[in-house]
Amino acid sequence: MFKESPESLKNYIVSKTYLEYAQWLLRDIENLISYSSKPVIATRYGEVEARFESIQVIINKADEINQSNSLKLQEPFRIHYAYTMSFYAYEKYEFSRCMNEQDIADIDFALVDIFRSAIETNTLYQSYLPTDHYESHLCKAACIESQAFMDSYETNLLSTEGSLSNREGAAEAMDIFEKTFQMIDSDVYRKKEFRALCSSSKYLSIDHAAFNRFQKILKIYIASLYRESQTQLDLFLLIQEHSKNIANEDISDQELSLAIESLEKFESKLVEVSACSVTTAIVLCEETLKLSNSFDEDLQLDMLRPASNFDEFFNSLEYNYLTNLPMAVSVL
Repeated sequence: MFKESPESLKNYIVSKTYLEYAQWLLRDIENLISYSSKPVIATRYGEVEARFESIQVIINKADEINQSNSLKLQEPFRIHYAYTMSFYAYEKYEFSRCMNEQDIADIDFALVDIFRSAIETNTLYQSYLPTDHYESHLCKAACIESQAFMDSYETNLLSTEGSLSNREGAAEAMDIFEKTFQMIDSDVYRKKEFRALCSSSKYLSIDHAAFNRFQKILKIYIASLYRESQTQLDLFLLIQEHSKNIANEDISDQELSLAIESLEKFESKLVEVSACSVTTAIVLCEETLKLSNSFDEDLQLDMLRPASNFDEFFNSLEYNYLTNLPMAVSVL
């Protein structure tokens, strides 16, 4: 991949970024329909339908750009394209099911399939990346979290076994995010990507201010993923604690009510954390496209479920913690 010419690499990054842009906009739809009541969703039905149409236009744009990719780079693009279309189909199905009040089986096989598809996509894409490329490690973390979710989901979300699987997966992903964050400044491929996006010759000086901004946005994105894993970890521990209490036959109605209330409050925190990750990812996509002068403002969309405290994340505990970690001496 990195043996391609800068112009070829730039074209590929742009095509892939448009697919990622579409994926995160789909995740935004997921946040809306997963954490909103049916009356709220109903009032925004037309808005969501229009959003699906806009996302399809973005996917088509990515595919159009891919036609100019080299045959070698069209291969990894097709991996991302196939997953994007699967994710798109799943969210359309989920939206229809939500509006039509279709019953959900004990195991949502459509959901399981999309997680399996995510694992397959990240695993295949890793094979195209250098082992020391930061994205390779992000793919690994995504596979671990997806597999942990599936192990837990297919067993029983409220069981001790399921919570343990998710807890270990989230903790392992957090370790990877820490090490990935630390390697960003020394990742030679980031500079190659930046030069390609800016169409800069290796003999020309690099715009350090723009490059530093490019790096910081990626770090903030990784920090948002780190916080999401931390929140998932906290949730799984909370579920594990309450599932043991609920299993106790002597639990009072008041204790049961408090346990349910605690989980509901945490759900509100979870959707806000997820919305922050989506916002950060979209900003990263837009910045990447703007660097390459490939950003189509007609395709820019406001989020359906925006984060309420996104600006605060620049000074968040997670970002400051990762920034102040001692330099790692071992590699992943």
